[in-house]
Amino acid sequence: MGLLSCFRKVQHLGFVLSGDSLLRLRGDLSYSPADDIILPKGEISAIAALSPRKIVIVCGSDIFLCSKKKIVKIYEGGTIKPLIGCCGKTLFAALNGRRQIHQYNVKDRKFEPLCIKFQDEDEKLFSIGNSNVDSKTLCLVVYKQNEAISRVLEVDLNTFDRRDLNCPGDVMAVYQCGDRIFATGSVSAQNTKQFYELNCRTKTWVKRADRTHGVTNQTTDKVLFVDGFFISFVEKAASSGKEVIEVYDVKKEVWNSQDSEFSRIRAVACC
Repeated sequence: MGLLSCFRKVQHLGFVLSGDSLLRLRGDLSYSPADDIILPKGEISAIAALSPRKIVIVCGSDIFLCSKKKIVKIYEGGTIKPLIGCCGKTLFAALNGRRQIHQYNVKDRKFEPLCIKFQDEDEKLFSIGNSNVDSKTLCLVVYKQNEAISRVLEVDLNTFDRRDLNCPGDVMAVYQCGDRIFATGSVSAQNTKQFYELNCRTKTWVKRADRTHGVTNQTTDKVLFVDGFFISFVEKAASSGKEVIEVYDVKKEVWNSQDSEFSRIRAVACC
């Protein structure tokens, strides 16, 4: 895997859910079955890793904590699938129709509500920003149907004040890599290859190089973070089911891509 030769020393990148199989992924993209972790039965839409041997899984409308030979339901939902996202090792979830943000208490094994307010019934949470570091803020993408646009919000986790970061694109996903914030994809599918970076000092967005493949709300962005790189698994249009690997070099600010041997990747999780 030529693009990823710089990651060969990384023993464990994270988890990949390929079809119905959970895999542990190494830096050279070799993998081994995570047979020690029991998966719930049903449609899995998202995974998040708390450790190399403990993951959180959204299955149907419920959330499960899965570890070595043990599975515990930690949230029982309704008709709408929850959303999950991680800032470092802190897990967040959008519950109760995605109208409330909760933080997972590892010690008590329960979700605790945060006082994050949505403006009105028309404002819907689209995605929770992921970060490779613990942070004092949480980024969210919300969508307002009456305006047909998305907004990137930054929420202070101490005061719960929210601020519109005024992203110029109708992005569908936001990520934090160290002290850098990136936004990508397109809710409306207008410009699915767009990629922006927020200048954290001036709080203005800079247009970066377009992605090699587009990401829309029909093709979930599946991203791993590795020491200054994004590794994204993207479905190929009208393909045989194989996924493309996109790699963004944060320092060089360039994208590269190559075909992969993986197929039907449903979710990924950093570790």
